[in-house]
Amino acid sequence: MYKFLITLLIMFLSVGVSFGASPLQTKVNNIINSDPLSKTAVVAVSVRDIKTGAVVVDRQASVFMRPASTQKVLTSAAIYNKWGRNYDIKTIVYRFKNDLYIKVLGDPLLTFDELKKTLESQNLEGVSNVYVDGESVDGQDYGEGWMWDDVVSPYVPKYSAFNLDRNLAVIKIIPTDMGVQVPANAAVKIENNLKKGTVDNFRVVYKPWENAGSVFLEGTVAKEQEIKIPVLFPREYFLNRLKECFPLSVKIDTQKTHRHAIVQTAHRTVFSDVLREINSNSSNLASESVLKLFAMTQTARQGTTKNGIKLVLDFYKSLGLDISKVSMVDASGVSEYNLVTPDFMTQALFKIQNMRDFISFKQSLAQPGKEGTLKNRLSDVSNIYAKTGTHRGYSNIVGYTDKYVFAIFVQNYKKESKADAKHLEDKIIRAIAK
Repeated sequence: MYKFLITLLIMFLSVGVSFGASPLQTKVNNIINSDPLSKTAVVAVSVRDIKTGAVVVDRQASVFMRPASTQKVLTSAAIYNKWGRNYDIKTIVYRFKNDLYIKVLGDPLLTFDELKKTLESQNLEGVSNVYVDGESVDGQDYGEGWMWDDVVSPYVPKYSAFNLDRNLAVIKIIPTDMGVQVPANAAVKIENNLKKGTVDNFRVVYKPWENAGSVFLEGTVAKEQEIKIPVLFPREYFLNRLKECFPLSVKIDTQKTHRHAIVQTAHRTVFSDVLREINSNSSNLASESVLKLFAMTQTARQGTTKNGIKLVLDFYKSLGLDISKVSMVDASGVSEYNLVTPDFMTQALFKIQNMRDFISFKQSLAQPGKEGTLKNRLSDVSNIYAKTGTHRGYSNIVGYTDKYVFAIFVQNYKKESKADAKHLEDKIIRAIAK
């Protein structure tokens, strides 16, 4: 009998049954246990009272999970705590004699039109050389543990000091009676293996074993369209676009800004706009670029991801959190090497409510029915601000309701179950948000 009771207790605990559980804990457990996905995937949930921080729901909340893009809320909050919403990310134009210098800091929202307009506002007469200075941040342009074949995904472009047009090139695809035409594009070298068909069924592929400098298009195309493909070499793309702003006689290259050069003008992007791009639209490029710049501004040394992560972890340590419960290798959460416990996530979300101007930070998160990653989800729930995170085999959402802070992680499922994972998340959120 004793062994039977012990076995029964272990079975209860394994499915999230706990004695003396809160009504919400019981409700969440019932939702998860009745969902087929819980039989094959890992589901972890942490919910805290938004005012006291007391734990209300704990289901595997101390288990390490991959944060995916929910990590952006952790990194962006640490930056926001220092910078505030009105910090300017600048692209600065200097001049020394006949040399023009453009100091680029990796502004993730800078467009070619904005760069051109900034240059046209100046008297460029007599300029013989234009130098772009990208030495404020290091040259690592792809994250540790990022999948090499994601380099052609518009969601995971390379990032650097030379960011321009979000490092995406617009490619035209035109099916004709003679085949499928892809007009040459200076930003990306295309290997066109497309065929005309009755349906659109094509993919963008990277094959470095065949040609590391090209992007391959394969499959069938039925209608004319435009797609966005990441540029493989952001520095070269920036310099080539810059040539369009000057006569052919002007030399364009990279070089550190002369110490006697004088500031002429600057293009400014306010951090609140970038913050929205990170937390609502989940831009990986913006998240990674800003972390490096943040490291540069706080250390007075060349900005690196490693130094930026140290600053982020130091911030949470100063809030009294146990940083052994989180492992970061990038800003955005793209890497498979990132880990966090749901319990750490809700502790962090609770603590950052004490930041200066927290309301503005909270409003940078996605909301149902509005532009961002929740635009087409939870239309019947109006009182949440959240950061989503989705990658191969895992789907997460963290954030705030009127009463609670929450973290929901659904992981280790097959890709065809992605919609099921989102559906399970939404059922849990509806229970929390009531």
